[in-house]
Amino acid sequence: MMMPKPSLFAEEERGNRREKLGDPLIGLRKHVDFVALAAVIDLAAPRPSRAKGGRPPYSTTLMIKILILQQLYNLADDALEYQ
Repeated sequence: MMMPKPSLFAEEERGNRREKLGDPLIGLRKHVDFVALAAVIDLAAPRPSRAKGGRPPYSTTLMIKILILQQLYNLADDALEYQ
């Protein structure tokens, strides 16, 4: 079975596809600076030390986006993990 060739513009193509489907994060990005919000959250609630090891946590920016999508689509934690 032949593997499809990766496109040099794959990221842009995915972004265009998400925009056409109505990705809510694209619209929110115009109004919310997720990186600045994550920096404020990290100052207010710093993450525990990873000195003991373990799986690296998701970035704060990604967690904010995940929680927003969970609220927008009214997903339970299990459903969100599945999606």
